[in-house]
Amino acid sequence: MPDPRPLTLAEALEAWLTVRSAGRGLSANTLRAYRRDIAAVAEQLAGPDTGGDQEKPVDHVTVDHLTPEAVVRALAGVQQGGAAPATRARIRGTLAAMCAHLLWEGHLTVDPMSAAGLERPKQPRSLPRYTERDTEIARVLAMAATRDPAGRMAWPERDIALAALLAGTEIRASELCGLRLRDLVVDIEDPYVRVTGKGGAARDCPLPPEVTATLQDYLAIRRQRTGRRARQDDPVWLNSRGEPLSPAALDHHVRRWYARAGVPIPRGAAAHAFRHTVAMQLINRGEPVNVVQALLGHASLSSTQIYIRAGGHHVREAADGLPVRQQLRKIGPGGGQPA
Repeated sequence: MPDPRPLTLAEALEAWLTVRSAGRGLSANTLRAYRRDIAAVAEQLAGPDTGGDQEKPVDHVTVDHLTPEAVVRALAGVQQGGAAPATRARIRGTLAAMCAHLLWEGHLTVDPMSAAGLERPKQPRSLPRYTERDTEIARVLAMAATRDPAGRMAWPERDIALAALLAGTEIRASELCGLRLRDLVVDIEDPYVRVTGKGGAARDCPLPPEVTATLQDYLAIRRQRTGRRARQDDPVWLNSRGEPLSPAALDHHVRRWYARAGVPIPRGAAAHAFRHTVAMQLINRGEPVNVVQALLGHASLSSTQIYIRAGGHHVREAADGLPVRQQLRKIGPGGGQPA
């Protein structure tokens, strides 16, 4: 017999995540974010009649509590609790997606979000921060290749290899730090690096000759510094103590390169600015957006199109030079009519 007991929010969440993960997987960070979102809603829904004095409301608040009035109060409570606008929007979106799944599966008879008029909010996407001038990015790369006089146990061979891979493969900082030696295939005619991206999706990034050369120099020095034979499962990138390089440490090194070069550091994660910079250069030189999408490893084309928005003035300049635009200007106001 089917269980007549209504699902708890924790059970409903895990059932929804199982469906959402099917076929493509979800990263550990994404899963944690979804669980935090529903836990925040459960805390607002919990009260004296729902066991609100328990340690984890998400384990005892049920889907029966997801009424239109209750979700409005819960989301208002999240706002009153001081959550940032982006956090509130994410929580609202997570709840809306889970409620739609519960309605489809028959655990809800009415979608409380739709009934309450709470459509999923559309967040304006911020434009990527990047280094626009070629001379500035050249100075940053030069600093990466130069020993930092203020750095303890400086490792310029590693740093220029890091910069080369960031700039030469459009890799994410987290992807770079997660690389293992088995992911580098450099001793063949067409070298590449295998990158594991969001949701566990893998892609092969071709390595230009200049990137391959810096990687090989680093790997040779790496063997000398570690003093032991490398294993295929070992991390590619190490800090000065021989431990795996973390994304935070990578970002620190990149910020030092920018500071020493006298170049303004893009807001946000500095290491990610390399990815944005290369993407913008590809768009500005006229590469098709689907090519840029493949190089960046974007699952959705909409993620790539934000670079077109950021480079809008270059796109307009290119369009203004089209012959058809020139003809339109000739026949426009004051331009006369064609013969």
